[in-house]
This record gives sequence, structure tokens and C-alpha cells, in this order.
Amino acid sequence: MVMFNDFLRLVVSLSLSHHVLSKNESTLERGVRDLKALGNSWLPEVPTAAINILEQDDDHFVLARWKTLIDAELQRSVKYFFDQRETYLHEVQENISKEESIMSQLNEIISVKKSLLIIRDGRLYVYKKLWRAGKVKVKKIIKLIADIATKYRLLNVVFLLSTTSAGDSVDSTSNDSSQIPYFVIAKKYGYNQAGILMPNPFFVDEGSLFKKWAQDRFGMRKPQAFWRGVVRWDMDEEHSRRNCENADGLLARLRAISLSIKAPHLWDVKCSKDCVFKFNTSKACTRIHASEFRHKDMRKVFENASLVSEKEHHYEKAEYASWMFNLNLPGSTDGSYSRNLNHLWLTGAVVVQWDWHSVEFYYPALAHGTTHISVNHSNAIATVDIVRRNEALMSHLRHFAGLVGENLLCPRCIAEYIIRALDVYRREMRYDRIFDNDTFFASSVPCENDELYNIYFGNNTQPRAQIEYRTVDCSEWRKIHSVW
Repeated sequence: MVMFNDFLRLVVSLSLSHHVLSKNESTLERGVRDLKALGNSWLPEVPTAAINILEQDDDHFVLARWKTLIDAELQRSVKYFFDQRETYLHEVQENISKEESIMSQLNEIISVKKSLLIIRDGRLYVYKKLWRAGKVKVKKIIKLIADIATKYRLLNVVFLLSTTSAGDSVDSTSNDSSQIPYFVIAKKYGYNQAGILMPNPFFVDEGSLFKKWAQDRFGMRKPQAFWRGVVRWDMDEEHSRRNCENADGLLARLRAISLSIKAPHLWDVKCSKDCVFKFNTSKACTRIHASEFRHKDMRKVFENASLVSEKEHHYEKAEYASWMFNLNLPGSTDGSYSRNLNHLWLTGAVVVQWDWHSVEFYYPALAHGTTHISVNHSNAIATVDIVRRNEALMSHLRHFAGLVGENLLCPRCIAEYIIRALDVYRREMRYDRIFDNDTFFASSVPCENDELYNIYFGNNTQPRAQIEYRTVDCSEWRKIHSVW
């Protein structure tokens, strides 16, 4: 009997100890555990990006870790093209030297004038084909590089840039175009897609304004996930650019807005003007239509789009700070990146990423549960609810979102990344010695028929200096080490 009583006392003691340990678990630790219990994941997450809670107390350590991860992906993506060239040299060009192979590759790069950017003596040049392309995105990319060139001394380089949001390869005349390196502003299909990542051109220098948003009274914000955008699925139009085979980004947006019917108290995600859902009779459209109709909230969206639409209203960036959660969804054009995410990191809200495979240059630093929360159609509401109920976890996520914006996406951060990316490209592709010899530009980079433009800022002392161009004098271009 005594032994049994001793056993009972031991059981009670152990139970009390377990209760005390549970009580000692911090609110933040409990929130992280609750998130893990949902089983959420984030497709682009680099396995080494997760940082334990103890390490997260040191911002300097975190920032160093982030930059290491970003630079590792940069090195890896450039090495891919180096390895492709080495393989091509070994299998196809056995009778030429490495130097000849490098020069042959550079000639291929220079031939793609509609995607080529040139930096010589610290100045930016492009061909008429690229400048006259007319796309806003192209002009913004050129302006971004030109702006950096006014503030930093850029090393000599020529490089190709894919201007599509999906990161498609540039057209090349090479027999094996996979060996021709090029930069991209995003990769729709993840890190394994070829291309060297560069920031998208829609970042703007409004950091001080962003910080003002973050300093407001957070408790006064609406406790919902917020998003406004376009969901226009007009598949039955005769000349529509879209089709159901590649409308995965639109499908993700459709799934996201349907949750506003299911849980409006947590989810304020709607079309900024009337949603449009029109399908043709193709097999792909029919298949998607049938599969999505299995969900009750999706059926309601299809039957009455006005439930998830509001009168057309353009939300200024500052207005995003009225919500506790800011949602990012895939782009509507190609289902790749969305420029909407650029400013979300500094609104003082919790960043909510729809689980998606596309990546941008700073994504190696991001991790679900640290910099943002990752959600999909089945777990979004539960995930937001867990964070909403845990003040420590919410504060934790807001803090690291702010670190991303202030230390990875600030104007100086973006400029320094681009400089670093071009330097890695020069060095790892073994182009640096060629680029640093001005004879290369004078003799190998063509200038004829008024087709080469120098891009510059007309008056860079003004707060809104306009980007301008002038036709290059080819007789001057062909001079070695000339002063421009």
C-alpha cells in the first residue's frame, strides 16, 4: 500500500512538472508550435533558411545569414551557365580553346540587341531595339540601372536581360542556347529554372513613408488579411491572350478571393473592380471549372461575382496599413511575381504569402513563420486566426518583415545587390579580363546606323530627374580608352 501511494505521488509530481514546463513555454513558442501543427509549407523556402527562435534574438546574425543565403543562390545560378558552357566546350567545341569559347559566347550575347545592356566607362548603353520596345517594365529596368550608374562606379560589362515576368530565356542564335547566360526579374517555376535573379524594377524609394505607416497604432487596424487586385478570367473572348492551360496565377487569385465568403471576419480579399469569369469549352477550361465547383465558396463566386467585388477604388500604399495582415498573390499576367509585394514588407503588417513556386532575388532569405506566413486555400483561415490570437507571434512576424524591407529592399540594398550580381557574373563567367580591356568594346560591340544609345539622367540634381538618351557617335565609340 505504501509503495502504491509512493507511486501515486510520483505520478502527480511528474504531472505537475509537465504542467510547469508547459506553463513556461513562451507565447511565441506556442504560436510557432501551433503553426507547425497545421503542416503549412512554403514552396520556394530554402531548407537552410529556417532560423531557430534563440538565434532570431540577434538581428545582426539573422541579417548576415540572409545575405549569405542570397549570395549562395546568386553564385549557384551563375555557375549553372558556366557549367553549361564547359559541357558545350567539351562535347561540341573540342577543337577550340577556352578563351575562344568565351569570346564566341560573348559574340552570341552581343548579337541579341533587343535584350542587351552595356556598361562601359561607368555609362549605360542600350540598342534602339530595346529602348524603343515601348514596355513600361523595360524602361523602368533601364532607368534603375542608369540611376545606379549615377551614384556608383559600375564595372565594364555586357549582359542580357529577360524582361518577362516569368523569367523566360532570351532568344539566341546559339546552337545550344542553354549555355547563354541571362538575367531575370523573377522565376515562375522556382530556383531550378535557369536565369540570374535581379530585382524587379517596380521598387521605389519611399522608405521613409513606409516607416511612418509601420509606426501607427497596430491595435486599431482591421484584424483581417487584405488584398485588392484584378481577377479577369475572360477565356471566351475571341482574341483573349489568356487560356486555361497557363492561367494558374488567376486560379490562385480565384481561390483566394473565394475565402472572403467563407470567413469575412478574417479575410478581406476582393477584386478592386468587378471580377470577370468567362470560360470557353476547351478541355482545360472544362476540367478547371468542374474541379473548382467542388468547393461551395468557389461555386458562389462563379454564380455571383459581386460577392467578392467592390466598386472600383485605387488603394494608395498607405491604406494597406489599415489591416493587420497584407496578402500577396501570384501575378495575374504570367502567374509569377507580383509587384504588390514590393511595399508590403514595410507597411507594419504581417505579410501573408500565398504558397507559390515563383521566386525573386531575395527569396532565399524568407521563411514561413519568421518573415511571413504561407497559406493556401485549405489552411489560410486557420493560419491567420492562429497569428491573430497570438500577440507575440504577430509582433515577431511584423519585426522580421520590417527587417526584410529595411535591409534587403531599401534603395541602397537593391543597388548593392545589382552591383554584386554583375560582379559575380563578370568574374565567375571569366569575362572580367575581356571587359576590362577597352579594345573589346571598341572592336567587338557594334555601333552603326545610329542604333546605339547612351542612357542618362538629364539633371540628376533635381528630385524627379528625367531619364534621357542620346545617339552614340560611332567614331568616338571605336576609340580605345576615349573620354566620354
